[in-house]
Amino acid sequence: MKKLLWGLLLSTISLLSLQQEAVAQCDCGASDFASINVAGWTVGQTGTITTCQWGEERSIIYNTVAGAVYRVFTCGDGDFDTQLSIYTTGCGYIAYNDDYCGLQSQVQFTSPGGNLYSVLNRFYCGGQNTCMTVQIQLISLPVTCTVQGNPAVYGSNTWNVYVYDGNNFNTYQGYYVEGNLSFNSANRWGTGGTPSSASGYQGCPVGNDQHSYIYKRQGFPAGFYTIDVGRDDDYYLYVNGSLIFSGGCCGTDYGLWSGYLDGSSQVEIRFREYGGGSYGAATFNNWLSAGTAYSPATATTCSGTIYDYQGPSADYFNGTNGYTILNPTTAGGKVILSGTLNTEACCDYVYIYNGQGTGGTLLWSG
Repeated sequence: MKKLLWGLLLSTISLLSLQQEAVAQCDCGASDFASINVAGWTVGQTGTITTCQWGEERSIIYNTVAGAVYRVFTCGDGDFDTQLSIYTTGCGYIAYNDDYCGLQSQVQFTSPGGNLYSVLNRFYCGGQNTCMTVQIQLISLPVTCTVQGNPAVYGSNTWNVYVYDGNNFNTYQGYYVEGNLSFNSANRWGTGGTPSSASGYQGCPVGNDQHSYIYKRQGFPAGFYTIDVGRDDDYYLYVNGSLIFSGGCCGTDYGLWSGYLDGSSQVEIRFREYGGGSYGAATFNNWLSAGTAYSPATATTCSGTIYDYQGPSADYFNGTNGYTILNPTTAGGKVILSGTLNTEACCDYVYIYNGQGTGGTLLWSG
């Protein structure tokens, strides 16, 4: 007999548990009782829908704002154990709560806009002929913004920095201007932050993660440059419309490109952020300015082949390095090096430095 009673008791508990779960959001169909108009409300404003709503009655909330967050609550009134359900006036379910504050309820939701139903029930989904006070508060209004700028336009002798929502330049949101030739985004917004928080940013916000941004500039002080790029996470370097180099997370790549830039040159550097830290940086090393360029009439031209230090036919061991020094005939003079490389793609690397040995500025690598 005890075993049978225990079996019946467990079955009853199980059925009650399933029934409570099944009726978690109470039915939209109820008697209309009270209403409130929330048009023109400011953030934090609170109003009383009614001080005497019974169980199985619903109130109408007029003129909610699409995207605004509201809370409807019975907290503070202990007349009976309440449940609250929010619906559109077409009975489309929005949100539900039971026992947020003891036996009372508070439901917080983002409105689809327009008029809504607030349905009050006694737990669970029952009627109650006792007065209950129901209130509503506006928690926040939707962020309104206007996308600014045209991401097709290069900055004129400055950088236009175009910002996108999504890590692959998905949805354009706005821009800011970077005036320095060499730049580091950490000087405009924190490495754990978002480019839309940069000073002078115009447009709509993007999140700290899953964003992307593009630096575009036309016009440089005429001269010969090498370009270094630092990043977290990925980057793409374009010069005059051609992709020069791309790299993944994270760190700095040196001497990615070396060549001549002037007022008509275009450079574009794209950065992608997935998660964690985020920054983009570039250094433009000006190793020969146009104003101090050589005069062809007085220049000495040399031609020939530069070999590794053991000559053209040596069989080198792994990790064997060497360098050749090119000295101008006049102290402080400039050297322009041009030509082709004949190296093994798998194993050989060439680095050109401004200075004797490897202690100077890296001008080019390949």
